[in-house]
Amino acid sequence: MKLIAVLFFALLAYLQASDHYWSSEELDCIKELKLQNDKVGAISQPWGKPIATNNKALNDYFVCYWQKVGMLGNDGKIKWNKFKTHITNELINITVKEETNLDTKLHLGIVTYVGQIVKDSLEKCHKQNILGNTPGQTIDKVLNCLGNETREKLKTL
Repeated sequence: MKLIAVLFFALLAYLQASDHYWSSEELDCIKELKLQNDKVGAISQPWGKPIATNNKALNDYFVCYWQKVGMLGNDGKIKWNKFKTHITNELINITVKEETNLDTKLHLGIVTYVGQIVKDSLEKCHKQNILGNTPGQTIDKVLNCLGNETREKLKTL
């Protein structure tokens, strides 16, 4: 199961960074901030390695996107319940959008298994009360925590 989970996260990182998986909110923010899809995708995924916390363009992108989807309040604070729901839905949506040759029960089992790992990681990060110097940097640090915790959990399997 560990190999399957690792492959799943590799697929997740690939899909998020590729042009064929961008939500309308993400595209709106990329356009509003005059960024390039491939550059944002390549540097905005904490699954493989930590993302930079001092990249102003990336921080602005995260603030824009997180506000559009309701995960960040106007006060700059993360809405953790919305974040947890959003990340869970994203995991499901990404795997459903990709055609796989996996048996349906196995596919559902992988999504459930990985979802639990991410949920546990989110809880641990939430309890740390992570703060950056700006809302965008806070998001970077929270995403890095999520990526680090998830990678650590995969190592123990």
